[in-house]
Formats: sequence, C-alpha cells, structure tokens
Amino acid sequence: MDKAQSVEGLMPALSEETTRGLAEMMDTFIAQGLALGGGYVTTAKTITSEDDAKKAIDDLFVQLWKRGVSTRDKVTLYMTPWFYDLFQNKLVSLKTDNDDLVAKGVLGRYRSAWCKMSNNIFSDSGNDHIILKTSKAFAFANGVEGMEAYRPEKRFSDAIKGLNTYGGKMVRPKECAVLKCKQG
Repeated sequence: MDKAQSVEGLMPALSEETTRGLAEMMDTFIAQGLALGGGYVTTAKTITSEDDAKKAIDDLFVQLWKRGVSTRDKVTLYMTPWFYDLFQNKLVSLKTDNDDLVAKGVLGRYRSAWCKMSNNIFSDSGNDHIILKTSKAFAFANGVEGMEAYRPEKRFSDAIKGLNTYGGKMVRPKECAVLKCKQG
C-alpha cells in the first residue's frame, strides 16, 4: 500500500472519490427526507412533454405560494435527468455569465427557483419525486467526528479511518412541494 500511495496523484484522486461518494450518500438521504416530508405531494403523474413538465412545476409554485412562501425566498428545484431534459427549454441559461454556479450544479433559473439536476432523486413505485423547496424547509447537519491513522491487521501499510455523521429533519413542510411523476 505504501508503494501504491507513493504514486503521484493517487491519494488525492482516492480522497476526491471518497468525498464524492459520501456527498452522494448525504444527497440521497436529504432527497428521501424531502420527498417523504413535503407539505404538498401530487398524485402520481405521467409527464410526456415539456409543456407537461412546465405545467407540473407551475402547479408546485402555486402550492408553495398558497402556503405562504414568498417570491423573495430562496427556492431550489431538484429534477431527475429525464425531467430536466424535458424542462430545459423553459430555463433561462446561466452558463455565459455564471460558470461558478454551473460548477455547483445550478443549471438555470425558472421563476424564482435555482434549478438543479440530480441522480439522487428519491423514487418509489416507478415514480420520481421532483422537489421544489425553500432553503429553510429541511434542516441538515453533518460533521466528521474523528479521523485516525491505523495499521490494518496482517498488512505492512498504514490507513486512515474516520466517522462522518449526519442527520436531517423536515422543519418547514409547507415550504416543500413534491411532484411524483414518471416519464411517459
């Protein structure tokens, strides 16, 4: 292992991969919490066109506004890749002026919402759960509790182990609307 660790660039690459994997697990956890805790959840719909996608998202906005969400609140829309593919023509492009936002996963804005695509959207019974929420709807905390070097048994190498803990809770369900849908 020491020999492998001495290969230039290997450890940073492995560290980045581990960080990405942990982030994906946390995103999946948050997506499930949002999908199951939303204050408004549609009946299952089949989305076949960009007009269907736009209408469904517009209905989610109306539901948030009816529940007291302001047009000034920070709102984010999380979509699956197939839904984004239908909805993309309705977005205002940010790429030309906002490379930093695109690097963070923001694909554009629609109405007052930042639009993001994710492979970690919660799905059950063949229905994906598209999420429209304020930044205050779900509370999430995480932290690395500790890291320590150790020597794996029967090995002549060192390793590092750590404990990353996280948790979350829907704290303002009225500020989260969920579209249950499948591709038609």
